[in-house]
Amino acid sequence: MGHSNRKIRTALYIGIGASILSVIALAMVVLYPYFLAKDMRSNGRDHVQKYATEYDLDHGEMRDVLDNWNIAKRSKNDGTVFLSIYRIMGLDKPVDYMHFEVYDSEADAEVEYLNLKKEYQTYNSNFRDCNGYFKSDEPYVDDAAIYKMVFLKDNIIIFADLSVDSRWPEMEPAPATDSGKTEEPTSNQFNRASLENYIIKNQDAIKVYVLEILLKS
Repeated sequence: MGHSNRKIRTALYIGIGASILSVIALAMVVLYPYFLAKDMRSNGRDHVQKYATEYDLDHGEMRDVLDNWNIAKRSKNDGTVFLSIYRIMGLDKPVDYMHFEVYDSEADAEVEYLNLKKEYQTYNSNFRDCNGYFKSDEPYVDDAAIYKMVFLKDNIIIFADLSVDSRWPEMEPAPATDSGKTEEPTSNQFNRASLENYIIKNQDAIKVYVLEILLKS
């Protein structure tokens, strides 16, 4: 009888031990992601990059990059920080005809995009909503008639002038040279209207160019 009780106790101890090990194993499986995330936070590996706020400029400062681009750190009336990026000179590629506003997050960019959309809708001059972007005559411009495209791409707002008609009088043609010929442009004028399809088709590449090339130069 005593021998039988010892067997029962041994089996019971083994069962309890196995149960404890199972609980420990289950706890490790459940809690491992928590401890891993905590470790990542402690090491800064889950840091969400704030593209505008953390850009190496003080508020109101600007710098030139890649010789022909200017980046300025600014803020909206509500305090939202953004980077304004313009081409200074030289129009060689389609992207050179665009300018950009870069925000910390997609949410910040979307808020500003919707504000702009409302402003242009209120202006109500050839406004067209195009599902993710809009087109409209540019308000508050006295010396030119500009038809603008405003495109939202994640945390970037892309601006492009699809047409620009100057209201200044045209310049007189260049005088004839000794050969009797006038100076002619060496290349055809860029078709700004093509920017709309270019942006739609190349939006991912444009985003990479802005975030990985311009901001890291």
